[in-house]
Amino acid sequence: MATTTVLPSDGQPSAEKPPNPPDDDGSSSDPDAPNTTQNDNAPASCPSKKPCKNNRGWRKIVRNFTPSWFAVNMGTGIVSILLFNLPWNGYWLHVISYIFFALNVLLFVIFFIISFLRYTLYPEIWPAMIAHPAQSLFLGCFPMGFASKLFSPSPPIHLRSISHTTLLFPTISHHTSYIFTKSKLIPNPAIINMMIFACSHWGSGLIYLAWSFWWLDAIISMATCISMPFIVMHRHRPGLDKTTATLLLPIVPAVVAAATGGIVADALPSSGHAYATLVVSYALWGIGQALSGCVLALYFHRLTIHSLPPRDVIVSVFLPIGPLGQGGFGIQQLGKVALKVVPQTAMFRVSGVDAARGAEFLYFLGVFFGIVMWGFALAWVCFALISLRTTRSFPFNMGWWGFTFPLGVWATCANALWQNLDSEFFKYVTTVSSLSPFL
Repeated sequence: MATTTVLPSDGQPSAEKPPNPPDDDGSSSDPDAPNTTQNDNAPASCPSKKPCKNNRGWRKIVRNFTPSWFAVNMGTGIVSILLFNLPWNGYWLHVISYIFFALNVLLFVIFFIISFLRYTLYPEIWPAMIAHPAQSLFLGCFPMGFASKLFSPSPPIHLRSISHTTLLFPTISHHTSYIFTKSKLIPNPAIINMMIFACSHWGSGLIYLAWSFWWLDAIISMATCISMPFIVMHRHRPGLDKTTATLLLPIVPAVVAAATGGIVADALPSSGHAYATLVVSYALWGIGQALSGCVLALYFHRLTIHSLPPRDVIVSVFLPIGPLGQGGFGIQQLGKVALKVVPQTAMFRVSGVDAARGAEFLYFLGVFFGIVMWGFALAWVCFALISLRTTRSFPFNMGWWGFTFPLGVWATCANALWQNLDSEFFKYVTTVSSLSPFL
C-alpha cells in the first residue's frame, strides 16, 4: 500500500499509512480504528447536534421495548385465575380477579402494538434480537400471552351428558358429570377461550373464529418451539455454565397451546373438527413435554456441575415448574374432552377396540400423568425454595415474574386433580399453592 511522508515538528520524516477508505455503510475497515459499532438496541446516532428523535419520547420506548415484557401478561393473567379459582372464595375476590383480567387484556394489546411498531419502524432490530442470547428466548411469551394470559374467569360450564358412556360405565359417567359441573371455574385461556365460554351464545361463528385463532397460536407456538432451540444450538451456543432455565420459555407455548386446544375442541359443534383439534393438541403436548424434558435434564446437569445460577437470574430456578404444572393440567383436560369426542369417531375401531373404552383409557391416563407431573413439579418447588434460601438476597428485576406463572400453573394442575379425584387433600393444596405467589 502506498505511504505518505509526513514531516513532524522536529523535522524528521516518518512513514505513515493513510486511513483505509470507508466501507459502503460508512464504517472504516482500519483494524486499529476504535470500535464504534452500536449495540443491537441502542438508538441510532444522529448526524446533527440536535437531540435525536430516537432518543426521546415514544420512539425511545418503542425502540427499547423487548419481548420479555410479555412475561408481565403471564403473571397478571395467572393472578386473575388464582383469585377467582380459590376453593374457598368470595364475591369480592371474583371482582378483583375480573379487574386483573381486564388489566391483563389491556397490557397485552399495548405490548402488541408497541412490538408491532418496533419491528415495523426499526426492521433492523429483528435480526439483532434473534441473535441476542437472552431476549430471543422471551419470544415464547407472546403466544403464551395471546393464548393463555394465563386463564380467565368464566361461569361454570355444564357439559352435555355422554349417553353411550353412561350405558357402559354408569359409575364413571356419573362421577365425570360431577367433575365437569362442580367447579366454580373451568380454567380457560384468556382471549381464545373467553370468546368460547363467555360469548358462545352469539353463535357458532364466534366459536369457529376462536378456533381459527387457536390454529394461529398453535402455528406460532410450533415456530418458537422448533426454531429457537435450533438457533440456540447453532448460533447462541451459550455453553453449559451459561445455560439457564429460560431455555424453556420458547418450548412451553406448545404445552399451553395443547391445553387450549382441549378447551376449544370441547366447544366445537362438529365432532370431526373437535377430533382433529384433539389429535393435534395431543401432538403439541408431546412435542412440548418431550423438549421440556430434554431441557430439564440439561439444566439439572448444569446445576450439578456449575452450582446455582447467578444472583440476578436466581429466580429462573422456578421456571421448570411451568411445563410440569401446565402439562399436568393440559393432559387432564385432553383426557376429559376425549371422553366426549372419541366415542363419536372411528378411533380405535380398526383394532377392534370400543371407542368409548379407549376414551376412558385416555381420561385415566390423563389423571395418572397429572399426578406424576404434579409430584415432579413439587420436587422442583423444593429445589427452588432451597436455592432462594441459599442465595438469600437477590436484586429485583423482570425475572421476578418467574415466581407467579410457574406456581400458578402448578396450582391449576392441583385444581384439576381436586376435581378429577374429588380429593380433599388437593383441595387444600390448591388453596395453598394459589396463595403462594402473593406471599
